[in-house]
Amino acid sequence: MCIKAIRRALMLFSSFVCLHVAAASSAPQVVSLPPDALPYNVSGQFEFLVDTNGELDIGSAQALSDEAWQPIVATNASFGFSDATYWFRANLQQQAVEQAWIIELGYPLLDYVDVYFLQDGQLTEHYETGDRRPFAERPIAYRNFLFPLTLEAGEAVSVYMKIRSSSAVQMPLAITTPGTLFQTEQTQLALQGMYFGVIAVMLIYNLFILFSTRDLAYLLYVMLVLAVGGFQLSLHGFTYQFLLPESPWLQEKLTAVFVAMASLFVVSFTISFLKVRFYSRRLFWSLSLIAALGGLLTLLAPFVPYRYIIQLSAALGFVSVVVALGTGLYICYRGYKPAVHYSIAFAALLIGTALMILNKFGILPLNPLTENGQQIGSLTQLVLLSFALAFRIKVSRDETEEAQLEATSRLEMRVKERTLELEQANEKLQQLSNLDPLTGSLNRRYFDAQLGLEWKRATREQTTISLIMLDIDRFKLFNDTYGHQVGDDCLIFLVGHLRAAVLRPTDVVVRYGGEEFAIVLPGTDAEGAVTVAGRIKERLSNNAFPIGQEALFITVSQGIATMVPQVNETQETLIKRADQALYQAKDAGRDCYLTFENSA
Repeated sequence: MCIKAIRRALMLFSSFVCLHVAAASSAPQVVSLPPDALPYNVSGQFEFLVDTNGELDIGSAQALSDEAWQPIVATNASFGFSDATYWFRANLQQQAVEQAWIIELGYPLLDYVDVYFLQDGQLTEHYETGDRRPFAERPIAYRNFLFPLTLEAGEAVSVYMKIRSSSAVQMPLAITTPGTLFQTEQTQLALQGMYFGVIAVMLIYNLFILFSTRDLAYLLYVMLVLAVGGFQLSLHGFTYQFLLPESPWLQEKLTAVFVAMASLFVVSFTISFLKVRFYSRRLFWSLSLIAALGGLLTLLAPFVPYRYIIQLSAALGFVSVVVALGTGLYICYRGYKPAVHYSIAFAALLIGTALMILNKFGILPLNPLTENGQQIGSLTQLVLLSFALAFRIKVSRDETEEAQLEATSRLEMRVKERTLELEQANEKLQQLSNLDPLTGSLNRRYFDAQLGLEWKRATREQTTISLIMLDIDRFKLFNDTYGHQVGDDCLIFLVGHLRAAVLRPTDVVVRYGGEEFAIVLPGTDAEGAVTVAGRIKERLSNNAFPIGQEALFITVSQGIATMVPQVNETQETLIKRADQALYQAKDAGRDCYLTFENSA
C-alpha cells in the first residue's frame, strides 16, 4: 500500500507540471448532473480521440485542441477490437447541493482503465484499474469499474478516461448515487442469480442423468453448459470478483478458453445428439473439422495473445452455431423428431450470439439487448436442449422396441430356414396361388404381400420405392368391339411388353385387377420410375397388337408414385398416390404417364 501511495503521489506531481501548461488549451463538453432520473447514461455526452501509438499521457491529452476530439454518436460507445489507446473526456457540473456520485463503467473485460479527475486544471485524483490489474486496486470492490466522486453545489470537474484493451473497446458509462446503485444492483443480481441458478440446475440435473445412462450426448451437454456458464460469469465480471481476484492473467485466459470450449462442445454435441454420421458422412466430417478447430483454439488460448484468440474463437463460435442450426434443420427434414427441439434451441442461441458478436466487433451499438442477447439466447437454448435430450430418450426407447421386433422377425426367419425342407412341398402350390391364370403374371395377392415386404425394407434402410399403376385406355369399348377373347389376348400381349420394359429381377409386374396392372420398383427413385414408364409407352408405340388381318396400337395411362417410407406411414399411401396420378393421366388425355408430384 505504501508503494502504491508513493507511485500515485509521483504521478500527481508529474501531471501537475503538464496540466499547468495545458490548462487553457481546450475545454471538455459540459455535462450537467441531474438530481433524478438515475442512473444517468453519460456515454453519449463524452468526446473521444484515438491514440494510435499509445504515446499520450494526461498532460499531453489535455493539451490537444478541441478539433482533435470527436463526439460520441451512440448512446453506448463500442469501437470493436483495436490496438489503439482510446481517450474520453467530459466536464461534469454539479447543479444543486453537495452530492456524492458514482461513475460506473459497465464493461468488466477492459484491460487497462485510467481515470483522471481535474479541477481548475489540477489533477485531484487518478484511478488505475482494469481486468489486467489486481482486483484489490479497484477504488470500489465491484464487478464493474466504479469511481467515487463528490461535488459541491455549482462545482465542476473534468473527467478524462484512458482505455486500452485486447478485448472489444466499449464504454457503457453511467453516473449514479451510492443509494441508487445499491437499488439497481439488487435487481441485476436477482436476474443474474436466476440465470446462473437455472444454469446450475441444468448442470446438476443432467449430471445425474449422465451417471445413470452413460450417454455421451449428456456428457457433451454438461460440458457445453459449463462453457456457456463460465463465459457468462467472466463476461459479467463475477469470475474476477469472486473466484480469481488475485489472478488477472488467469481471468483473461479463462474467458477465451470458455468461448473456444463452447465452439468445441456445440459441434460435438450436435454430432452425437443428431446422429449425424448416420444421416450424412460429408456433414459428419465437416462438423468434426470444426470441432477439431474448437479443440485447438481451446488448447492455444492460454498461450496466444488474448486479442487474437478471442476474435478467432468468437468467429468460430458464430460459425459453429450457424452450422449447428443448419444441421438440425437438415436432420429434422430427414425425419428425426428430436431435431425439432434442437433446431428451435439453436435458433434462439444464434440470434442472441449474433447480436453479441456484432456488438463486440463494433457493428451494432451496445445496449441491454446486444449485451445480454447471448445470455438470453443461451438460457433458452439450454432449457430446450434439456427437453430435447429427454425426448431423445423416448425416441431411443421406441427404436429399441422396434429393433427387438426386428430381431424377433429375424429369429423367425432362421426358424423358417431350418424348416425349409418341410415347406418345399408347398412352394409350388404357393407359386401357383400367386399367379394370374390368364396372363401368367403375378396376381393381387402376391402384390399385397410383396409390396408389404419391400415397404418394410425401404422403411428400415431409408431407401426409395416406386410404384406404377396403369391400365389400358378405353378397354371396355375394345372388349365390346372385338370380344372378350380378343380382350384376353390383348392383356397377355400387354404383359409381355411390360415384362420386357422391366429389366431388374427385383422389379415385379402384377395384374392388379381387370385391365389394371401394377409395377413395384424397389430402390428406384422418381427418375428411374419415369424411365420405366417411358419404355412401356415406347414399346407399345412401336409394336401393334394383331387382330386377325388388322393391327391395332393399344395405349395405356400410367400413374407413378415414389416415396422414402417413414415409420408412421403405410404402403396404402403409396398405392393411393399412384392411383391418383393414374386418374390424372386419364383426365390429361390418356396415353401418357404422370408422377404424383406433377399431378397434385
